[in-house]
Amino acid sequence: MRSENVVAGLRACGIFPFDAEHVLSKLPHPDVSNEEREKSWTDSIVGHLAKLRNDNAASSDTGRRGRGKRLMVSPGKSVTK
Repeated sequence: MRSENVVAGLRACGIFPFDAEHVLSKLPHPDVSNEEREKSWTDSIVGHLAKLRNDNAASSDTGRRGRGKRLMVSPGKSVTK
């Protein structure tokens, strides 16, 4: 089952079998401004962090023991005292 997931992920990225057009379509277009490109990357990373946080919260709801007090911080924001 895991190998099927890996192959499906590589296929979705256009890596296996290699599809240069598909890979290039995932990259920002050269006509996009640096600000738009930076926002795109930032949104992508924040979305990924939010997904990881939600996955961790779901696993802690299943009875797994956590590592301590949960901090309520928005994804992508720093923790300060």
